[in-house]
Amino acid sequence: MTRSQRAGFWTLLTALALSGAASLANQVIWQRMLKLHFGGAEASSSSLIVLVFLAGIGFGAWLGGKRAARVVNPLRAFALLELAIAACALCIAFIGQLDLQQSTATLLRVASDHAVPLLVVYSTLSALVLFVPTTLMGITIPLASEAMQRQLRIEESENIGVLTAFNTFGAVAGSLLSAYWLLPFHGQSKALFVTFALNGVASLLSMLLANRKADAAVAPQIDASHWRVTVTRDGAGLMAGALALIFELVMFRALALCFTPKPHTFALGLASYLAFWSLGNYLASRIRIPTALPVAAILLCFVAFDPLQEWLRFAKFSMWQGALILAAPALFFGLLYGRLITSDNASFGRDVGRFCAWNTVGACVGVALFFAVFSRLPISKSTAVLLLGSLSLVPLVYHKLSVRLAWTVAAVPMSLAVALALFFLQRSSFNNPRLAQIEFPSPNGLIEVRSNGALIWDGLWHSNIGVGNNYVGTPNWRLAITPLLAHVGTVENALVIGFGSGMTVHALSTAPEVKRIKFFEINTQIESLMRSFTHAINPLNDPRVIARFKEARSQLVLDPEQYDLITQQPTYLSQSGSAFLLSKEYFQLVRSRLKPNGIFTVYANAIDSEAQRRLIHNTLASVFNNVYVCHAGYMFLVSDGAMQQPIEGEHMFANTRLAADLLLANQLPAQDLRKMTGGQTDICTASNRPKTGQMVISDDWPLVEYPEIAERLVR
Repeated sequence: MTRSQRAGFWTLLTALALSGAASLANQVIWQRMLKLHFGGAEASSSSLIVLVFLAGIGFGAWLGGKRAARVVNPLRAFALLELAIAACALCIAFIGQLDLQQSTATLLRVASDHAVPLLVVYSTLSALVLFVPTTLMGITIPLASEAMQRQLRIEESENIGVLTAFNTFGAVAGSLLSAYWLLPFHGQSKALFVTFALNGVASLLSMLLANRKADAAVAPQIDASHWRVTVTRDGAGLMAGALALIFELVMFRALALCFTPKPHTFALGLASYLAFWSLGNYLASRIRIPTALPVAAILLCFVAFDPLQEWLRFAKFSMWQGALILAAPALFFGLLYGRLITSDNASFGRDVGRFCAWNTVGACVGVALFFAVFSRLPISKSTAVLLLGSLSLVPLVYHKLSVRLAWTVAAVPMSLAVALALFFLQRSSFNNPRLAQIEFPSPNGLIEVRSNGALIWDGLWHSNIGVGNNYVGTPNWRLAITPLLAHVGTVENALVIGFGSGMTVHALSTAPEVKRIKFFEINTQIESLMRSFTHAINPLNDPRVIARFKEARSQLVLDPEQYDLITQQPTYLSQSGSAFLLSKEYFQLVRSRLKPNGIFTVYANAIDSEAQRRLIHNTLASVFNNVYVCHAGYMFLVSDGAMQQPIEGEHMFANTRLAADLLLANQLPAQDLRKMTGGQTDICTASNRPKTGQMVISDDWPLVEYPEIAERLVR
């Protein structure tokens, strides 16, 4: 390269890196905002949002490749493109600040009344918001490739890999930026102003180069040999896109099991995956390697992944180290992508756009397959299916085969992988003798039951299986009994958010005065778990118990019923997504579902930071009139009406165990339990209202999920 070419090339790379950082940060923020407004935390709605996002990028890549040759000044077009993406970020930030809860609720109810599937509503609304900006993002790489060839006059196709690598290096920075600074310190809406600035700088850098004259577009090659190579190459790109996306999602599940599902866990996993992928992409543009080498390495990685992740669950590695170890196979996916995208390109914009489009189509297929198949399998079975499926890459990267023969041979391992997956899907639970546990995988998480009866949800201990009345006196039991004691009058209907091990629902069912108990639970594998452990308590058999295996927040929006008592199952406050059920907007929704003297019980055991408990306290006090702190801060009881104050004496545990035994036998109403637990020491005390202007948890700012940041900001 000449000095002028090198300067222009590095300026373009910098613009692409900034664009990649903004795109990834936008993706993280937009997906969270759309889940809050439209889909809730259910895996199906989350997958739909990802699918819409990828579909827009794929369409943009196809459109950019098709139109790139007609663009007179690709660099100026790139600059305008970045400005348009920045404008979209501002528009979405404005939408995010609107109070759409009532409008969304009305729309969802109308759709439900007319038998329109809610997933159709979620996907339509997501597409309306995301289609334009994601299409613009997809055009970025084809247009930059065209600019490199025609305006910077860099003809070596290997440099295409450098473009995509730097764009992805920027995405690594965007992932860390959003998780460690933007979301925890500023919230979603303010974060989008930062992405606006990143896109603006990228636009400015590109505009600095726009005065360079563009050469005429390169005429397309239409000979048979070129067609054969591009068809098999694009096919390999499609398969690689599907396999890479499925592996990425399987890796996220493994990372959560090894290091708990916190926001930083997923951010580090994504950053590590993208870092290895971009490094492989860059190396492919600088080192001549046979395409079969990364394919062979991918096969070996799938063989080793399951025992490796099980070993990591007990090895003493930091989260950073674990993320790097589990994400290492992405290096070989990056090498494969780099070898494919840099091979046999005549017109950079057109050929790169077409390949990116097919690769993104594969990624969309990967998202759908993970939700429908791989999320319902344990990691050991997922990697076995991936291993078989990845064998289909071998004939597609072997260019000496004809197109028909290559696809015929590739169809064999693909068919075997489908057959194996269907065989595995006939089961709802899987024995893991190495870890001495039974696994219940589902799209909404993995439940593990250890040999000692411990229930592990997504790598976090939840409780033990309840047998008889061995759960009496446990926190899950208290989440039912404490509000029962505090409620004035008869509890005709109660709602439990989250079924868990069934202890809270079962404890409520032991009180004869409770006429009806409804629960919302996101994980449908609970039914399979209850059927598998017949000796455990199973409130599902109680005719008063109504099961709703749906995401709680969206169901509260759709269901206008009001309750005497609403209580939530414990969740780890630092867990990713905990703010969905702890925000001010959510508490306002719960308040609208309580009867005048209804009581809401909230778990608030701040294991990681006392600031988390203060945040929950502040948020509850900003919505409810009466707030009581119970069991040394383990939970809050809140209401807008009157409450009786539950008390306990020196021998409270023994007394309540006796009383609970009688309740289990349906011999005492709950008001007699109040008398039996009388004593001198309060278990619930009225809290002082926080000062005006205290920080609260909001949908826009999920500060409770970041205990280290909360400790610094909350006083």
